[in-house]
Amino acid sequence: MARKKKFRPLHVLWQQGITKETLDGVFSGVAFVLSLAGVFQEFKIELLDQRREQYWLIKGGFLNQYRSLDWHMWWARYNRKKPWHLNSVVLLDSLRDNPTYQINPRYELVAVNEPLHWDDASLRTVGGIGRQGHGAIISIGQYLPMPTADYKERKQRRFDYLIATQMLTMHELGHVFGLFPGTGVINPTDDDLKAAHCQNDCVMWWQTDQTLNRIIVGRPFCPDCMAKLKQFFIAL
Repeated sequence: MARKKKFRPLHVLWQQGITKETLDGVFSGVAFVLSLAGVFQEFKIELLDQRREQYWLIKGGFLNQYRSLDWHMWWARYNRKKPWHLNSVVLLDSLRDNPTYQINPRYELVAVNEPLHWDDASLRTVGGIGRQGHGAIISIGQYLPMPTADYKERKQRRFDYLIATQMLTMHELGHVFGLFPGTGVINPTDDDLKAAHCQNDCVMWWQTDQTLNRIIVGRPFCPDCMAKLKQFFIAL
């Protein structure tokens, strides 16, 4: 039997202010995608909050470069091209360029509350972004359920939130683990994005769809994507 590829730790990080209670869908999405790929037992999953290293703050309360998620978030804000958004590619790039990543490569999943835009060339708002072999950013704030006094409605909204954040997590990790690496277009249109994603009833569909989520909740990946996901972890 072919040997599995060398595994790296998976670092799950989240923006300050996000509580663990709001991350249930994210955590279940991580476990689900790794279990379906048949590699859950082989991964070291580390929940690291803001991953603040020694001397992450310097004199005057300023953020020290690369030493905390706080700094990466600040850098993505500083380089944003769309107000009140994070530059998602800048955030991914800074995580990859972190000297500790260069020494000890890992997969990284970052959950944020702020909206994301694509990159310097595109102001498109995106729910997440994933880079093959490296990591993903997901924005969960847009899915937070609105308060309601009605118990049944509150329960339904909570369920929809959990499913939406789980599917978003699985979608972006799908990109990380070899599925649909990108469009190759600097400023993609809806048609470009749709063509660069799965065309089946699958979590790798090109946009979030709550109706689709309910259909595929027990079987998120279509057979073709499922086979490719497993193949990513098999050495050729």
